[in-house]
Amino acid sequence: MAPKDAFNILWAEDDLQDQQLVRAALEDVRPAPRITFVEDGVALLEAVGRRPPELVVLDLKMPRMGGLETLRRLRGEPATRHVPVVIFSSGSLPDEVAQCRKLGVLDTVQKPIEFGAFVGAVQRIVSHALVARNA
Repeated sequence: MAPKDAFNILWAEDDLQDQQLVRAALEDVRPAPRITFVEDGVALLEAVGRRPPELVVLDLKMPRMGGLETLRRLRGEPATRHVPVVIFSSGSLPDEVAQCRKLGVLDTVQKPIEFGAFVGAVQRIVSHALVARNA
């Protein structure tokens, strides 16, 4: 069970190696977030329906349902319209980023290749969860 001060992040990421990198990047972060990974937008929408997280992190390129369509559906439902979302994706097209911003994401973060930069990017995302929690 997560400590009382832990916050919940629902992270849509289909790449298992990236999931491991996210966990490694957060080893020393306190309070430690409780991260639940899902592999695509369909699974994310199901999980949000069961337990709304304090932050959703979306990869744009996923099987079954990509991040942009998932974001549209989140914003289209009254129960999930205001869930904070950060995009964390590689190779995002400027048009996709513009559409995500129009749909009210907190941030769009490009996945870096180098581990140190990856750690910094993941910690930046977690800081959004803390800000959203205290808003």
